[in-house]
Amino acid sequence: MNNRADHKKQQSEKFRNKLKKALAIFFCIALLVFSINVTDMSTRKMIMCNDDKYAMAVALQEDSMLRLDIAGEKLMLNVEPLVKAVDHVVSSSKRYYESFVKTIRTKLGK
Repeated sequence: MNNRADHKKQQSEKFRNKLKKALAIFFCIALLVFSINVTDMSTRKMIMCNDDKYAMAVALQEDSMLRLDIAGEKLMLNVEPLVKAVDHVVSSSKRYYESFVKTIRTKLGK
């Protein structure tokens, strides 16, 4: 009889442990959904605002100025050095590619 009561007690302990784990997982999922909802609401408020504040906006102004609006903060970046560097990389890579192709063609032609 005592063995039967111990077995019943062990089963109830196992059930409680499973229930605790399930409730912890449910709580974590609920917390995740709540935090995503709060973030989504605040981002939506920022995007819907008509006072020139956006969650993130990018615009090219003048010739070489890039305007970044991130959460209401305005950043002006000069992109001219970046454009020059990209042009240099592209021209160099074209030149190296052409010389590589020429070398392969001469070796295959022999």
